[in-house]
Amino acid sequence: MYFSDEIRLVKRTYVDNKPVETYRDVFCDITSISGAEDTNARQTNIKAAARIVLYSDDYDNETLIDYFGGRMLPKGRYSVYRTYYKNDRVELYIEKRKGGQS
Repeated sequence: MYFSDEIRLVKRTYVDNKPVETYRDVFCDITSISGAEDTNARQTNIKAAARIVLYSDDYDNETLIDYFGGRMLPKGRYSVYRTYYKNDRVELYIEKRKGGQS
């Protein structure tokens, strides 16, 4: 794990019924998902895009990820559909929603 990729964690809250987004840029590793993860995700109509590993101290239950493009993923906004905590790290499993909606 080199934590050489960079993502933007997006937290969406609502003020007076209007969405307000706050952002934080963090370093991470982006990897492909396993075959078992892909199978499990597809059983619930999720098209898994990737696995993101970052330090758990950097994660505050954000549900959206902005990625600016690179070798593993195309540029865009992704949704976190599952998290897995392991020691001092957290794995975020993300999907690209149809039509780019998150």
